[in-house]
Amino acid sequence: MAAGSQVSQVNSGLMKICTAAEVKNETQLMMKSYANWEEFLMPGPTSVAILSELIFISAADDFPLNRDTPDKKLKFVKHPESFRACMMQVCNQGWRAFNTAHKNMDQIRLYSLNIPNDIKMVVQTLMQEDTRIVEALLPPQLNKIDRVAKNCLKLANSVEESYLGVIDLIGEILEVATAAKSSYTESLKEAERAIEEAQIRKKSAEKAKELAEKHFKEMQEQMKENKEAYKEAMSSLPGGWAMIGLALAESLKDSIKCIPETIKNLTQNPLAKSYPEAIGAVDCDDEERKDDLGATNNILTKSSQLLQAANSLNVFVSDEEINMKELRDQKTKKAKSEFSKNIFTRIKQEVEREKKCAARKAVLKICEGGISICKDLEKIVGSPNHQLEEKLPSKIKEFFGKVLELNSSSNRLTNTSTFQCKSPHATKASNKLSPPSSVLETSINMAQYNVEQAKSELKNVREEHNRSFENMKQCDKELDEILIMMNKCDVKQIDFDTTLKILVQGLKALGRVKEQWTKMVNFFQMMSNLINTHLSEKLTEFVEECKEIPSIPGYSHSSFIKDMIYNQAFQANNIANLVHMISETYVDVSRKHLMDRVSSLGTLMSLEASDPQFKKIRKQIQFNSANAKAAIQDLVNKSKEEFEERIQQRIDKINTDLKAVLPAATGEQMQAIQSSVRKDPMLIIEELSEEDTDQYV
Repeated sequence: MAAGSQVSQVNSGLMKICTAAEVKNETQLMMKSYANWEEFLMPGPTSVAILSELIFISAADDFPLNRDTPDKKLKFVKHPESFRACMMQVCNQGWRAFNTAHKNMDQIRLYSLNIPNDIKMVVQTLMQEDTRIVEALLPPQLNKIDRVAKNCLKLANSVEESYLGVIDLIGEILEVATAAKSSYTESLKEAERAIEEAQIRKKSAEKAKELAEKHFKEMQEQMKENKEAYKEAMSSLPGGWAMIGLALAESLKDSIKCIPETIKNLTQNPLAKSYPEAIGAVDCDDEERKDDLGATNNILTKSSQLLQAANSLNVFVSDEEINMKELRDQKTKKAKSEFSKNIFTRIKQEVEREKKCAARKAVLKICEGGISICKDLEKIVGSPNHQLEEKLPSKIKEFFGKVLELNSSSNRLTNTSTFQCKSPHATKASNKLSPPSSVLETSINMAQYNVEQAKSELKNVREEHNRSFENMKQCDKELDEILIMMNKCDVKQIDFDTTLKILVQGLKALGRVKEQWTKMVNFFQMMSNLINTHLSEKLTEFVEECKEIPSIPGYSHSSFIKDMIYNQAFQANNIANLVHMISETYVDVSRKHLMDRVSSLGTLMSLEASDPQFKKIRKQIQFNSANAKAAIQDLVNKSKEEFEERIQQRIDKINTDLKAVLPAATGEQMQAIQSSVRKDPMLIIEELSEEDTDQYV
């Protein structure tokens, strides 16, 4: 088959599985475990039921909360002299919080509905060849999306603060109440645990906001680093290596903060295991255990660049021998491996600036191994060395296998998809290329690896979602137990112990509701950050800087910047789509199953305990809450089935559209590929961190 025809077939297969719609779908699948819309809904009915129970228990004997501490000033409680008044204050604030949530989520739904159209305008602008037109049109378009993100951020913040106010109020009531009735030892301990948990969640939310700001600054730094890396790579790109240059440009574009991992870090349960424990790094020393997630993320996102550099070394190996004709640049008479060495050296310098961690050790070892091989290749170009020439092919093969393993581990740990959306300008350029057979062969080998890697990732996503689903079922079971306990209560049987228990459960349930809104706040902060990284971008300045640097045929320097902006806009669009799905579902469920119950709270608060309607409305709220939970559970089960189908459809599409057009890999090749993508990710990084590097350097 002619090289041009084979390139066309592979490109066609890639385009079919890397369309914006396909990649958007896969990104949503990868984010599913950390941004479940179901989690926004599950605690709602229980929280409303708990608020009704608080009204109910306030009908029991009243007593002052501040009997023993009448002079103590309280921050949130307005009437500490009356427990009944405190319960009514909680219910009033809770009622307002749920009303605000419904209203604001509906506005968010409408805002997020328009973002995809705004992104389309951005893409159309980026497709313009004239850089001056792009500079004139792009800033106002990006500003419009940024304004929407900021408006949604205000709406989400408002709801988060509403729930936080209720949580702080309940927490203060618990503190004062347990001090007043400290004889209830077990209830006191449970109350203290609930207060502590609420504080942890609050601190976690504050930390997430700090992390979002840090993430924004890191993105800006990565933008600068990637532009410098691009200029350096283009300066040393050997002739005939346009396809490798394009692949490197794509890896630079895709390395800017992978969105699924950022969402995971910003939205993970603050009560879950710490990151080092979660990934199995239990043997890290104290210094490594203290590392924040940023250093590990920053380092691991460079793995795709390392893979492209390592893959370029395969160009020099033909039939288990070093192809000296391919290795020696006919113009400069130097080794073409200098291109790869520059990448390894640059990444090594960048990684050395990061904090100590297992990933840092692993990547530094890889960089050192790559530099060592490149130096050996330079030696045999300068003066023939048959002994070294015989060793290098197996050394390169083994080294490439280690980099494949590192990249596979990196994708697993950072939740990065193998197949990213193809940038418009890079795609246009790649369709016009006719690379040498050696370069084509390495590209085909990479495609074969990517197929297996993507399938492995999707299977891991399925497993992660199943774990998340089981965890959600456990949380739902806990909520059910709360409702059962409350339904058994009778106003005559209400004692302080029962009151404390219901308050504690109210604190926990509302804490879960508030946590989901914290996620929503983080989504909009991320979206705004993605857009803002490019608002100050001057394409003409970068083009001017690169005037003396050679470019890839059909792919200008401004095309590289446009593709980077496209990537960020595409990521923002992914978040907008996710938010729209969450907001649309929330508003629908809230309208059908929550707001009528919330409105009933107002009626219940206005009635006396002796009124026959009081018990009737209470039972109706309990009944409706149970029905709402059942309806939401049906939605959850349906969503899980759809998720499983979408995972399988994606795997089938990869097999049909890409794997089918690739030459069949040999048994040895397939075994090596499957081995590299199936190992435990953290175990690989720990292995690569060992001092002994003789096995691959």
